[in-house]
Amino acid sequence: MCKAAQARRLAVRSEVACLVVTVIVVLFHAVVVSHKRIYYLAHLAPWFALCVGIFVRDVLDWIGSLRRAQMPRARLAFVAAVALIALAGAGYALQLANQYRDYLTRVRNPDLASFEEFKAVIRSIIPEEVCPVAVKNPSVWLAFPEKDDCFATIERRTKNDLDIDGKEYALVTRPNFSLDRAAKDEDAEQPRLEGYHLLGEMRETAYGTLMIYYTGSDPRYQNLPTKRYQFYGETRGHDIVQNR
Repeated sequence: MCKAAQARRLAVRSEVACLVVTVIVVLFHAVVVSHKRIYYLAHLAPWFALCVGIFVRDVLDWIGSLRRAQMPRARLAFVAAVALIALAGAGYALQLANQYRDYLTRVRNPDLASFEEFKAVIRSIIPEEVCPVAVKNPSVWLAFPEKDDCFATIERRTKNDLDIDGKEYALVTRPNFSLDRAAKDEDAEQPRLEGYHLLGEMRETAYGTLMIYYTGSDPRYQNLPTKRYQFYGETRGHDIVQNR
């Protein structure tokens, strides 16, 4: 009995320690790296999973104790708890099956937008000799794997060190910012681009609307017609809106 009590106290101390560490980890991420919560969420998930696992184990231990308890109606409570668990498990399994059925239906949809279509269009806009860079959109690299030696994604922390003026770059960005290259805005998340030649516009792609600017000084590229394409969001297909 003494050993059982010691084991229980040790288990309680372990559970409290796990809870304390989880709280510390959450507070650290909230205070220090909350601006990157999406990227660091993976570091929090294991601690939440441990807490949930401990809770589930304690609940199952409590339900198991009802079976051995001598209290009135303990057996009935045990049966009711097992029935509720079975019902919850069946409901979860049903929802999980429906989720994966919907997922497979969408993935196999022949009208679903493909990255290959996106890749073909963006590569037709950006000249072969120009290096693509993107503003907060690192997935653009997947369309130019051979440009790995020069491709970059521009973030808030690197915008003040941006050195693309007059360089042979095609800058892929979004249209929701002011185009005034002459002025500086220390609070802006994206570089100001007025004066650069607009190579192309890709409207309403599966990755949003993208604007592509040539930042160099080669007249061959500065005089290229602007290509504009209209996509259909998550549905495949696109139209040429205007090339001028």
